[in-house]
Amino acid sequence: MRSHVLAWLVLPLVLQVTVPRVAGAGCATPSEIAALDASLRGQLQCVRVRFDHGAAAPCQAPGAPACAGSGVAEVVDLVSGLGPPPVGAQVKKQLRCQRAILGATRRYAGKRVREFARGARAARLASAFAAVRDACDGIAVADLQTSRLPTLGPPCATATATLGPLDGVRVARCARASLERLIGEMTTGVLRPNVVLVMTDDQNVASLPWMERVSELRRRGVDFTNAFASTPVCGPSRASLLSALYAHHHGVLGNYLAAPSFDSSSTLATWLSDAGYTTALIGKYMNYAADLDAVPPGWHEWQAALLDEYPGSNGYTHYAIDENGVTVPYGPAPRDFC
Repeated sequence: MRSHVLAWLVLPLVLQVTVPRVAGAGCATPSEIAALDASLRGQLQCVRVRFDHGAAAPCQAPGAPACAGSGVAEVVDLVSGLGPPPVGAQVKKQLRCQRAILGATRRYAGKRVREFARGARAARLASAFAAVRDACDGIAVADLQTSRLPTLGPPCATATATLGPLDGVRVARCARASLERLIGEMTTGVLRPNVVLVMTDDQNVASLPWMERVSELRRRGVDFTNAFASTPVCGPSRASLLSALYAHHHGVLGNYLAAPSFDSSSTLATWLSDAGYTTALIGKYMNYAADLDAVPPGWHEWQAALLDEYPGSNGYTHYAIDENGVTVPYGPAPRDFC
């Protein structure tokens, strides 16, 4: 079962692909998710009880379902570290920090388990760890016989290993990131990322000030200051992007008849499709795409712009789009402007 996606923009080449979650990894059914949620909440509540009333304080919590593996125990180890302090320890600031960690974890885990089960990528309760940052920042770790307070377990143990002032941001970020990974592994698997590939046509850096959206993407990204295009010609360069081959290997040496002469049997689209991704192209594919006999393999959604190749087109109006194998003409109306 493949996820939905959109992808290749008009004029710029845009590829976006999504992938289903890893099948058979972790809890997936409603009953398994409910059992995992109950176990996590119960186990974390017991950790809080023991930090408040001592390690011997009685507390019963549902066991972890088999589909969770060792994940619940790893979450408990993460947020309890070296364990509760001795009864009667006078460490108010340190306990406040530890309680903030436990409270944020419990709130975050309860919601995130269900979000992962639905395939939600963004955590809607990321702000829950703001309380950890505020409660833990700048306090000293108390060394109390066999335990320390506050304390985190692997892989965040070093965040609370110092006896000096804590970095609240570091504590909050590590706890949340580790929890995100553990919950992903206990549910239907860590979500593999969507991929969006944008290729603008014959563009240099000097033109960016007139392209607000592309400039915004650049501001949020990384400039490669010593990068080179394999071929400074449109068709061969696009063929190289799709095939990962130099022009003398993929055979597209110019723009004339680039699309029909390109061997599309093994490309980025087919590789991603074979890996379980849903792929889509929206925008320019390659020169002379109108001469293709069929949609190239690997594409699940095909919206290829036919610009100068369409009779009467000036590159902006009176153009056509190959919509999954059907040529659909568009006129000069503002809503048709590409």
